[in-house]
Amino acid sequence: MSQKKERMAQERLKIAKLESVGVIAGGIVHDLNNLLTGILGNLSLARLSDIRKERTGFLKAAEDASEGVKDLTLQLLTFSKGGSPVVELVDLGDLLNKAITFTMHGSSITCNLEIQYDLWMVSIDAGQINQVVNNLIINAQQAMPDGGTITVAARNIEVDSESELPIESGSYVQVSVSDEGTGVPLDDQDRIFDPFFTTKSKGSGLGLAASYSIVQAHRGHIKVISYPGEGSRFDFFVPATIEECEIEEIVDESELMKGVGTILVMDDVELIRTLAETMLVKLGFETVTCDEGEKAIELYAAALESDEPFQAIILDLTVPGGMGGKDTIVRLREIDPEVRAIVASGYSDDAIMASYSDYGFSGSLAKPYKLEELSEVLNDAIKGVSAST
Repeated sequence: MSQKKERMAQERLKIAKLESVGVIAGGIVHDLNNLLTGILGNLSLARLSDIRKERTGFLKAAEDASEGVKDLTLQLLTFSKGGSPVVELVDLGDLLNKAITFTMHGSSITCNLEIQYDLWMVSIDAGQINQVVNNLIINAQQAMPDGGTITVAARNIEVDSESELPIESGSYVQVSVSDEGTGVPLDDQDRIFDPFFTTKSKGSGLGLAASYSIVQAHRGHIKVISYPGEGSRFDFFVPATIEECEIEEIVDESELMKGVGTILVMDDVELIRTLAETMLVKLGFETVTCDEGEKAIELYAAALESDEPFQAIILDLTVPGGMGGKDTIVRLREIDPEVRAIVASGYSDDAIMASYSDYGFSGSLAKPYKLEELSEVLNDAIKGVSAST
């Protein structure tokens, strides 16, 4: 019976996610086209320019726009996650900022973000909590068809045994999403998180039910405070992780780590193979490329028997119609247990990318990647240091 309930909960999450994607898609396409315009326009200007400084400026603008596209695709991947929570230490303030940017694409409604300056970190499944925030913001947008202001706030709270909240005592981060809509009728508030319950003409009523399930799975709580005609405020609480956070060092991107030897690159997309080859030559390496795992195994085995084995191999995780990185590394390790292999993929949230060493890889490289990122991951892999981007 519990398995059946779990399957039903997962199906509700999927349906709610699809509805949310439908609401967001129009704005995403709008912003994506703007970013692509920035990329193509600046590249065309760079191609025509004979002035080095001017050309460099155009290329930098195109690179910046590309980073915007990368952020959008990462947000879409994050939003698509489901299932049991896979927790990691997350800066919730940063997650909220990105979620708002993502969900408010193309909207004329104002959204304010209020974050406590010393907000605690949380151990959460970023993708699932991101979905909760998206659902609540979409709900607030739909409650204000004539416009208004949404306020998203986050603060630290301590919950003790005397609290009315049905959660264990401890430290929590409270996230609130407020709107200026018509409010939720008092008779409906007890059912607002029930599956398929909705007061709207469109939608299945699964967005808030999915949010409830996700927050519960994180040992938290979600509630609504609303008065007819005065808008609504949805609060959810997730346990905090209070610890000192390491400050990431800023690396001078001009200081590339170069090397020698030959690198084997396996990717089914010719554009990626050509780009990787050009980057590797810049880093001092020679390259050999192929488009699927069987060929990579043949090339690696032949090089191993020669006097010039490959320094490392970069394997695309997914190869439609061919052998991908997951199966290829198994075969390669049978040939050479000491193989230095890096897994590369556009599916940055794949389990193999996060736990690459469990599958026999020495590093992971999330697409799209920069020359500096390739340099760092490759050199760490060759030196025997686990690395990923």
